[in-house]
Amino acid sequence: NFGVRHILRTHSFWNFWRHIYKFSVLLRGSNIILNICLLKLIVYISHSLPPPPLYLLSSLLNHFIYTSTHF
Repeated sequence: NFGVRHILRTHSFWNFWRHIYKFSVLLRGSNIILNICLLKLIVYISHSLPPPPLYLLSSLLNHFIYTSTHF
């Protein structure tokens, strides 16, 4: 856990959120359980990070809403 936080703190926060966004795009239309797990992971990680750019956050929200309503 300490190692993960150390890596997150030393890397660019913008790059980190960009990777999460790319990963969520890859999951579009896939298993809903996987999306829920990813969302929980994002929420968990975001507690130790500053907030991401708003456009990334809104894109993620749109993605999760889309995948939960279109099976």
